[in-house]
Amino acid sequence: MDHIRISQMRGSPGAKSGGLPVTAKDKLLSFFSQPCLCFETGYRNVELKYAASHSHPAYEIVHHLKGGGVTSSRAGDALRYEQGSTVIYPPDTPHKQVGDVPGEDLCVLFSLPGPSPECLSRRIYVPPFDDRYIQTEMLSFAEVPPEIADVERVSYHYRITALVLHLLRLSNVLGELADLSAADIYAQRARMYIRDHFLDITSLRDVADHIGISLDYLRHVFRDRYGVSLLRWLNEVRIERARELLAHSRLSQKRIAKLCGFGTESYFGARFREAVGSSPGVFRRQHRHSQD
Repeated sequence: MDHIRISQMRGSPGAKSGGLPVTAKDKLLSFFSQPCLCFETGYRNVELKYAASHSHPAYEIVHHLKGGGVTSSRAGDALRYEQGSTVIYPPDTPHKQVGDVPGEDLCVLFSLPGPSPECLSRRIYVPPFDDRYIQTEMLSFAEVPPEIADVERVSYHYRITALVLHLLRLSNVLGELADLSAADIYAQRARMYIRDHFLDITSLRDVADHIGISLDYLRHVFRDRYGVSLLRWLNEVRIERARELLAHSRLSQKRIAKLCGFGTESYFGARFREAVGSSPGVFRRQHRHSQD
């Protein structure tokens, strides 16, 4: 497998100056300043509820695009995964998966050009984050054809290296992030759920029920993490979609209100003026005028 040495561009960090001890983070960063990781292949599993025990000679990243469940190895170390989470499995690590419902996984295999750091010798779990980058890259990797040009494959080597570093940072392997509390995870999941399902949400209780905690507690942790109320974030997501429709479509305001999840046109107008500073009609005219 071809790869590029990037140490010539970035330099190879050696021992810490001044006699300071070399930490696990120093070793890991030193490792990643050497040859980049090697992209092998990507694929997509649709309507997957059960996967029998299996392993790969390369590392496997599994991003759970839809559905949750339990993954476990032959050692019996069961791990609960959620929709939007990601798991990295070391080479030759048997694991099986049992979903709560038929789900969808995005998978990619990668290898290392040299010895692996200790932190990559065990399974790594990355909880759901409000992070489009992971999903976008995994979708792209899953669609790579078996035969690609050498230059294009080199670009995938760099991209898989960047993605793995990003996942390690989010999992706190690099020690740069404090461990996420349960409250942080609840708030992140609520933010993602609202962003992806704002049209179907009939009340904030729908969000709390999806997360599995009380609405009062969710309101508290969400405001504490993001500095805005749960209702304000829901309206902001809906208003952003309404701005796009007003600017780029000829749909009526009544239709736009419905498509954005607002119960009535009058409620939509009030929330829009509050957020934007002008009525939907004025916003639409101003935008069209600016495009002329």
